[in-house]
This record gives sequence, C-alpha cells and structure tokens, in this order.
Amino acid sequence: MKSLDFITKVQDYYGKYPEGQKIEIANYLRNKRETLLTELYKQLIANYSSKWKTPPDVAIFNEQLKEALKIEERQEGQLQISEDKADLVDGREFFNQLWEKLGVKKDNFDDILF
Repeated sequence: MKSLDFITKVQDYYGKYPEGQKIEIANYLRNKRETLLTELYKQLIANYSSKWKTPPDVAIFNEQLKEALKIEERQEGQLQISEDKADLVDGREFFNQLWEKLGVKKDNFDDILF
C-alpha cells in the first residue's frame, strides 16, 4: 500500500490527525516500503483500538512495526532493511510533491488528507 493509501485508510478508521502530528506522521511514512505499510496497517487494525477515535501516532507505529517486519520477512523470504537515504524533506513538502504527482490542485491539499 502506498503512503497516501495508508494515511487515508488510517484516518478513515481512526479519525483525522491533529495539526501537531501531521508533519511527524508524514515524515515517518515517507520512505516506508509498500509491503511494510500494508502489514503495518493490518497490525494496527488487529492491535490498536479505534475505541477513542484517536489515530495512531509514531510511538504506536513503532510498537506495531516489529511484528509487521517479521510478517513482511516471512512473506518476501528476506528482510530488507534500508537506511533512510532520501534528502531531508519535511512532511508538508513530501505531501506537496506527492499531490503534485497525483495532479491535485494545491488549494485542496489540506482537504484531501487532513
């Protein structure tokens, strides 16, 4: 699952992210493999309750990431951990670039994900 799909599904299930978390969540997700995001989403649904309609933060992602990595490793036959080698780009810039590639008008950015 792509990061855009991941964040959309998480917000549909748990609720919208508060302003103060948006950039941190975007930074966390920006270089994650699609297969890992798919497994991470499955782990969140299985282990993190939507009872309070509070979306998972980076700490929750990290808790669930360990099991998601194990599952991904079993599915792919090997674990491919790579260091973040991308240029440092803040979360807003990451999403701006993503939305531009998707052809979304800049005026509508905040309405789409957040």
